[in-house]
Order: sequence, then structure tokens, then C-alpha cells
Amino acid sequence: MLAKRPLRTPRYVNTRALGALLSVAVATLTATVQADPPARVIKGPYLQDLSATSVEIRAELAAPAPVTVTIGGLAGDAGAVRTIRDAQPTTMHVIRVDGLTPSTRYSYSLGAGGAVAKGELTTAPPNESTAPFTFLVYGDNRTDTVAHASVVHQMMLSPSDFIINTGDFVQDPADENWQSFFDVEGPLIRDRSVFACVGNHEIVDGAGAAYLRYFGPVSDAHGDGQKPKLYGSFRWGNVRFFLLDAMESFDDGPERAWLEDELSRADAEKLAWRIVVLHFGPWSAGPHGGNRRVLHAAIPALFTSHHIDLILSGHDHIYERGFASGLPYVVSGGGGAPLYPIEHPLPSTRKMESVHHFVEMNVSADAIRLVSKRDDGSILERCGLVKAKGDWDCDPAQPAAVGAPVAGPEPIRPASSKFACDVAGVGRHDRTSLVPFAALAFFALAFARRRRLE
Repeated sequence: MLAKRPLRTPRYVNTRALGALLSVAVATLTATVQADPPARVIKGPYLQDLSATSVEIRAELAAPAPVTVTIGGLAGDAGAVRTIRDAQPTTMHVIRVDGLTPSTRYSYSLGAGGAVAKGELTTAPPNESTAPFTFLVYGDNRTDTVAHASVVHQMMLSPSDFIINTGDFVQDPADENWQSFFDVEGPLIRDRSVFACVGNHEIVDGAGAAYLRYFGPVSDAHGDGQKPKLYGSFRWGNVRFFLLDAMESFDDGPERAWLEDELSRADAEKLAWRIVVLHFGPWSAGPHGGNRRVLHAAIPALFTSHHIDLILSGHDHIYERGFASGLPYVVSGGGGAPLYPIEHPLPSTRKMESVHHFVEMNVSADAIRLVSKRDDGSILERCGLVKAKGDWDCDPAQPAAVGAPVAGPEPIRPASSKFACDVAGVGRHDRTSLVPFAALAFFALAFARRRRLE
């Protein structure tokens, strides 16, 4: 008779991450079982391009089929319930709904193949609005589904008007990676619009075809024979956001011309804040360092001359808050990818930590209140960006070297080859004991996906 082995308690189990991942698997299985016939929506529905008067509802099906969207107001005078049918038998559907009422809650449903998925949305305020609002920032989701699910779980607990992703949704554009992203993010992006910033991993195929399919403009041509832009801007109340493709050269070319023109137009707008989002930012204490293309093209000086108030980026899998060249910045690359160590803070660094996290931004006319949260729900830091001061208000008195403007590429250390983008970084925890549980969750997700494909 074989002797029984004593049970051993795992050295570390991230119960929050495990619970978040299992909840995604259970929700997916439940949706699959309840659908009659088996649900054919495999990605989405999710929200894009949300504004004061319109929204895009997107979904991908396992097989070509028409879809129907029904939308109606939950409160106030939102007009009659409307039904929009896309009769095209295709897999990827983008349903644009116009004529919505600003600052209004709506419910919607998307029907495909006999299955119905439901969600909610709240439209943006009118452009002249000074009403406070909240958005969440995260990025670099990539490879660790357990950590990604843990971050998303915490984001679900933080009410917000919309979400900004700083890029690197996936490790590479293969469909199974995108499917994993949508499986984890489903409940979050069903009700909150994601404003996407393209990362280097979305364009490793050169064209960014999958990224454009899910987060790009509806048309893959702009009437001028040019390829679709991987950059753009949007307005929310009295704030203008600029989403850039950080992998392009900024010395010349169409993106530089567009950026200069867009910044000039924004100068004429009545705005409280101007915020730039790019995957690979000009400054970072992580192993990638700063974006030399941006620095050599003197883009920080361009931002300063056009009254940019804040820069948001990712790429390095860390959290960092800093101030350089008169510009406050935040690096948020802790959305699920393996974490990187922080070996050498920059003179511009005010706060840093290698941790999976997201950032909550509470915006008013005179200040942006930042709350950075780890994937276990604990507060990493609270800070404020005061409009009149143009700097952070939570730091002790800074030595001259730290508070002084940082210009050019000199303070940027060369990127470490050890942490090239296709090499995993160093994690915060040993997740070995999670393997059996993660395998169970992945099996559930795979089973659900297979049922959807049948």
C-alpha cells in the first residue's frame, strides 16, 4: 500500500488573481450554456469611439452572420428605443449609433445567431461641459492572463466614464492572443469604451491588421490612398486627448504633420486640459528607457509650446510618475505583462514601483487627482496635478537636480537587451503554485470557446 503524502500549503497563492480568472471562466461558460443555440459572439460586444452623441458597438462572430443591436435610454429623455440591423453575413461587425443624448445612460443588446448579449453605456458630456469625470489608465496586458485578470477585476470595482489603454494588448497578433484578451476584458469593455493606443506588439506584423480590425477606424482607407492612421484624438468635455503611434519617426512624415496640425487646432479650443497618450514615452526609469525618436525630434518641446498638461505611456512594465522638461508624466505598463525591475531612477522620477496596477484619474477644471492601485486593490499612491501649478502636489520639496527640466536624450539610459520586448521580465511574485488553478481556468475558457465555435 502506498503511503499517503501529507498535503502541503502552497508557498504563495494570489487568491485575488485566481478568483478574477476563474470568474471570467465561469461567466464565459454560463453565457455559453444559456445561449440557445450556442452563442456565436466570440469577441465582444464592446464599445468604441464613445462621444456625446454617438458610439460604436463592435463584436466578432465565430462564423459569418447578421447581427441586430437594440438601444434605449435608462434615465432621462433619451428618445425612443431603436433597433439597428447589420444584415451583412460577416464575422466582424461595427454598429455605429448616432443621435444619442449627451451625459445619458443607455442599455443595449446585441443579438447574433440566436444569442443575445447585453450591456450599458453612458455618453460623454457636451464639449463645453466642465463637469468632473473619471477615466482609468492601464496597458501592457500581453502574456500573463492571471495578472491581467487580477488587474481587470480591480478596474471593475472602480467606476469610470471610459478607459485608456497605453498599448501592447497582446504578445503578438495571433488570434488566440486576441481571444485571450477579449475573454479577460469582456465584462469591463462591454460597458466602458476603450480608447486604444497602439503598442509595438500590435504591429510586429508590420501592418497592425488585427489591431486595426478591433480598434482601428471602420474604413481601412481614408480616401487619399494612404494606409489607415494608427493615431488620432478625441475630446471628452473640456479635455482633448491625443493618441499617438510612438513607433513612427517624428522627424517628418504624416504623423508629425498631423500632430502639429492637431495641436494647433487644439490651441483654439476652449480646453481645461490637453493629454498625450503614447505607448513608448519620452521618459522611463525601466529597462527600455526613453523613446529616442521622440526625444531627438524635440517632441517634448513641441508639447510644451502647445500647452500639453500630461503625458501617459507604457512599454516598460512598471509604474512611474515623474516630471521632465516642464511636463508631468505617468508610465503605466503593469496591466499583465511580466514585470520589469527598476534599477536606476531618473532625475525626473518622483515615484516608481514594479507592480501590476492601473491608474484612476479624476478630472476637474483645476486639478487631476490620481489614484494608483495595485492588482490586489491596495493603494500604490495618491497624487494631484494642479492646473495653476503645472506640477504634482504630493511630493516633498525636490532637490534642484530632480525638479529641473530634463531635455534631450542625455538622462535616458540605453535600453537593456536583457529586457527586449520578446523576453519576459521579472515578476513580483512566484506564481508556481497557481499553475494547477490557472490550468483549470484556461480549460474552462477553452471549453467555452470550443462550444461557441460549434
